[in-house]
Parts: sequence; C-alpha cells; structure tokens
Amino acid sequence: MDMTLPVPSMPIRGETMVIPAYEITPGGKGANQALAAARMGVQAVLVGRVGKDVYAYETITTIRRQGVVTSGVSEDETLPTGTAVILREPDGSNRIIVANGANKALEHDQVPDEILKPTNMLLAQMEVAPEQVFTLIRRAHEKKVKILLNAAPACDIPADVLRMVDVLIVNEVEAARLADFCRLKHDNTPEGMAHALAGVTHKTCIITLGPDGSVAVLDDGSVVRVPALPIDRVVDTTGAGDAYCGTLAALLADKMNMREALRWAAVAGSLACTKKGALSAFAYSDDIRDALKNLPLV
Repeated sequence: MDMTLPVPSMPIRGETMVIPAYEITPGGKGANQALAAARMGVQAVLVGRVGKDVYAYETITTIRRQGVVTSGVSEDETLPTGTAVILREPDGSNRIIVANGANKALEHDQVPDEILKPTNMLLAQMEVAPEQVFTLIRRAHEKKVKILLNAAPACDIPADVLRMVDVLIVNEVEAARLADFCRLKHDNTPEGMAHALAGVTHKTCIITLGPDGSVAVLDDGSVVRVPALPIDRVVDTTGAGDAYCGTLAALLADKMNMREALRWAAVAGSLACTKKGALSAFAYSDDIRDALKNLPLV
C-alpha cells in the first residue's frame, strides 16, 4: 500500500513539516507491473505475499477487479502487508521509503513448475528477497522461459543470474551499482553502462533515463534510443518505471518486436506521470496507440 505525502519541499533533518492531507492507494512494484501488463490485454498473473490486514484486502481486490490474476498471492500469518511512504514534490518528483513486510517472506516455490513454460514470460523485480528471485530465475531459465528483470530497487546480482536474463531494465543508479558489482569497465555514460551490462547478459539491456527517455543495447549489439513522450505537466512520477516494465513485458510476450515495444513502453511510462498515484495512472493500449504519434523520432 502506498501512502503519498505531497510536500512543498523535502524536509531537512530535524524539521517537522505539516501538510494538509495525504493519499493512500494500492501499489507495490509487482502489483503495478502486473496491472500495466494486463492493460495491454495479456493475462497477467501476480505471485506475491501480503499480511492479514486491511491493506491486503484493498490491494488484492483493486488489481483483481482490473484483470490481474491474484491466485498466486499468499497470506503471511505474522508480517504486515508491504507499505511505501512516498514524498512527492510539486514538480512530480519523489523520494520513496519501502517497508517490505510480507514481501520479504515470499518464496520462489509459490511459482509452480507448470506455469514455467516457454510460451510465458517471467517479469521479476527486487522488492522481495533477492535469493528467492535468483532461484526463480534459475528455474525459469531451465524451463526456457523468457525472463525480464527489473533490477529495482538497486541490488547486487550474481553474473550467472544476469546471464540468464533476456531483458534487463535498470535506471542509471541501478546500472552503476550493477556494473560496479560485476567489476565492469565503462565510461559512466548510460550507453556505456548499457554496453557493459549487455556484455554480461549477451541479451538486451535497457537503461531508463526519466525525462530523457531510455537507451537500449540489443542482443545484436545495436543501440536504440527512445525519447520520453512530451507531456504538458508532470503530476507524479511514482508509477512511471513500473508502467514501462509491465508494458514492455506484455508486448514482448505478445510477440511485438523489441524496437516497437520500446516505443510503446516509453509512452506508457510518460503517460503514467500525468496522473496521481501508480495503478490509477496506467494507460490502456488504445491510449498508448493514440499518443505514439506524438513520440519524437531519434
């Protein structure tokens, strides 16, 4: 569950800031990305873990009503549902603190072997225990499942796991941490880091750049740059990255070519910045198709 506090500026140490109101909305990277994928018309199945509390009921009910299959979400007897506190500034930028709660108790075997088949795609992120994610990636790789990993929040990922990933998505901070952990040489530019990480995975590496769009190094070594969609006013950037990841995974699973899928994902991420919250801000495929004409060519 996301608790968003609209602040006039970021409080400094020791400061007590009083604001008139706050917003509570369902969120979580897994739920966000699953819903973004479902908005593209594919069947999205969320595997996760929640507590036995009111937040659990509200989050699960919300995404289930919007088309996400939630039968893979389990309840934890002792830990609360994960919660994030989001400090959102007037320009839409934010700082986020995540309390994992039951997310950290999620185990890889909640994903049954029968769902790990080559016709499906695994979309994973790092708001759950890293070792469980790594084990699931290894299982999925053995079953020849396509794997898209959004390595966020930033963490260290073993090289053998990275080599099993078909599409790696990171922002600049996450890319720099991964490159340093893997002791990769690069020139500190997004393209340089993307090339370095793609050299490990031998697949596609995408680095998202916020308002500057994204840069991708594909499995053939070619570079694709996609700008962000120009928007009149940024309201909230909270769900932009998740909209990007979920949209891209869905379209690739639906056999769209990578270059076109990157453009759709860019538009999805940008449109998510035009409304408050995450889940409520995600665009449908028709919205993205209509907005594509306004995406600049590079």
